[in-house]
Amino acid sequence: MAASANACQQIQAQFLDQTASLKKIRVSRNRQGRMIFERIYTFDFSRDRQTRKKGQVRILGYKVSQVLLDEEDGTTILN
Repeated sequence: MAASANACQQIQAQFLDQTASLKKIRVSRNRQGRMIFERIYTFDFSRDRQTRKKGQVRILGYKVSQVLLDEEDGTTILN
C-alpha cells in the first residue's frame, strides 16, 4: 500500500480508496538466481479526480521492483 501511495505522490495523482489488492503470487528468481515470491498488487488512482485509472505494484521478495501506472498515452513505469 505504501508503494502505491508513493507512486501516486510522485506523479501528483490521488491514490483512491487507500487500498491495494493482491492480484497474483508466484515463485520467481531474483538476480542471484534464488527462488523468491513475486507478488503483484493492483490499485486505482486519479490525476483529475474524475477518471479512475489502474496501477500495479510488483514486489520481489520484500523489495518493490516495479510500479506500473496506466495512462492515456501509455503505461508509466517507475522503478
